[in-house]
Amino acid sequence: MSVKTQLKILLAEDNMVNQLMAQGTLSHLGHEVDVASDGREALEKARECEYHLVLMDLMMPVMDGFESARQIVEHARSQERKPPVIVALTATLTEEDKIKCRECGMLKWISKPIDPEEFESLAAEILPQESFAEPAAAPDVPAAGTASVSLTARIKDPVALAKIVELFKQSYPERLQELKTALASSTARTARRAAHSLKGNFLNFDSAQGAAVAQEMEHAIVEAQWETARRLVPKLEHACDEVAQSLTELIRATPQSSPSKEERSRPDISIIVADVDPANRAICSAALQADGYDVVEASDGEQVLEILEARDDIDVVLMGVFMARLGGFETCRRIKSNDKTQVIPVLLVTALDERGARITGMDAGADDFITKPIDPREVSLRVRNAARGKELYDQLQTSFTELQRLEELRDGLTHMLVHDLRTPLTAIKGYASLLVAGFGAGMTPQQKTFAEKIVLQSNRLVDMVSAILDVSRLESDQMPLNTAKTDLSLLLFEQSEQFTGLPDCNLELDIADTVELKCDSDLIKRVVANLLSNAFKYTPKDKAVTLRLRREARFAVVEVLDKGPGVPDNAKDKIFEKFTQVEGETHKRPYSSGLGLTFCQLVVNKHGGEIAVDDADGGGARFWFTLPLAGSRAD
Repeated sequence: MSVKTQLKILLAEDNMVNQLMAQGTLSHLGHEVDVASDGREALEKARECEYHLVLMDLMMPVMDGFESARQIVEHARSQERKPPVIVALTATLTEEDKIKCRECGMLKWISKPIDPEEFESLAAEILPQESFAEPAAAPDVPAAGTASVSLTARIKDPVALAKIVELFKQSYPERLQELKTALASSTARTARRAAHSLKGNFLNFDSAQGAAVAQEMEHAIVEAQWETARRLVPKLEHACDEVAQSLTELIRATPQSSPSKEERSRPDISIIVADVDPANRAICSAALQADGYDVVEASDGEQVLEILEARDDIDVVLMGVFMARLGGFETCRRIKSNDKTQVIPVLLVTALDERGARITGMDAGADDFITKPIDPREVSLRVRNAARGKELYDQLQTSFTELQRLEELRDGLTHMLVHDLRTPLTAIKGYASLLVAGFGAGMTPQQKTFAEKIVLQSNRLVDMVSAILDVSRLESDQMPLNTAKTDLSLLLFEQSEQFTGLPDCNLELDIADTVELKCDSDLIKRVVANLLSNAFKYTPKDKAVTLRLRREARFAVVEVLDKGPGVPDNAKDKIFEKFTQVEGETHKRPYSSGLGLTFCQLVVNKHGGEIAVDDADGGGARFWFTLPLAGSRAD
């Protein structure tokens, strides 16, 4: 719909070029434009003259757009007249900026430079038709707040709108009576909930003055100013009656045939809509049902939890803050503390001035917020995004579960295969050993060499099968530790003797005296042997490998330093993973067979220590691991 009637517009913009561009566009569209160069000047002009629309730049000198908008709204209310429609004028807008805009009374925004079609569409949507005439003088007896056609712009389905209005007309007398009863007995919680609910109604039905009275009432209740709160009841009743009358007239003037719309069924997405006020619930439900969502309504937090307990297909929870029995904050906390429901997005509905409520909501685990007055399009978009996030999480969880199943299947199959391989391998090794030992009389030298190679390769296969089984048992916690008090210094001396005197094995020792701890000595010996074997494999014959033991705080630290090519930085973390083959930088031999270092890591971790590799001083690799000393907390 195009805006043909001249509007009186206040343009607040400090940039001269932007002023001229915006003023030219708006004047070309036939509108009257006043210009203010900062927020203070905009405030002064808005106090002196009534405008249909204020376009407010946010970042300006003297006073920014947020503060200027807030004071313009406050001044209009103090004069008992309806504030002008204020639209943020900005090139970019963050989510935080949007929240601040709503708090200051700017419910819409338009981008720079102003696009004529975008402006006319926005103006036609947010400005009531009666505003397209010259601004009228403030009436002698101002209305407490009337519903405008901006409500029909937000609720496009006349049938849904009629239902919402009817629910409000049915519920507000009950809410007022609840408020009066609570005020008479000075019951703060119930009184505040009723006042808060009415404030939400006023905001949703464009009654700024009614919302201000409800806000004043809520503040008085919080401060225990009971006489002040009771004196506000007649004003609140008058505001409710005014809104009900205005809504009735609006419904009479609205065609009741539902507009044709594209079918947008989302039968697989279920939403809980919870609010103490049925009209507020109806607004949200209408928006979501129009988009094809399955909506389940609840009137308080206890019902929300009951629904979540009974159903496992809920995707999003949308609820108000103040509800009977159990409020929105505590309900949110319980949802997020439950393993079954903690991933379900929770959206809380709050009023414009409730910054504290948002902070409390975030602390409770809320995922997003919807600000009153409720815009059905915003409800639908935020719920859509929340549901999409939940859907992606569910897909990820399904994939993760399937990967776990496949990994368990793989490990089980591997364990079964290697276990069944042990028997034939042992037989092959035994028969080949007999041939080598002289039972193969009459064999040629070549045949004897072949038999020796069979024994050698059989030993390698047996060791590999044993390593796989040991790793599997350690991972499944089926290899208990046989710990006993051990002198680690003595253990390392004994283990080093295996390499003493061997050709091409030059081992240097730097071992502290008497380092006592509790460990499984057999497993720790295998760890040390594995690290030393790797070190000798990659250290040149003319260089030495160092085995070092030292104390560090509550831990014993064992180090094996080689003079090989080192471990590439991008492989230092994954070298301990199962079946990992990592090549050195200067040669193509694998640095890890794939299981030996995995075994070392599992054993060390099972003892409460850690293992890692880094670069040694002077080149090469430094493999090290820690074990808790005897009597330490880690032990």
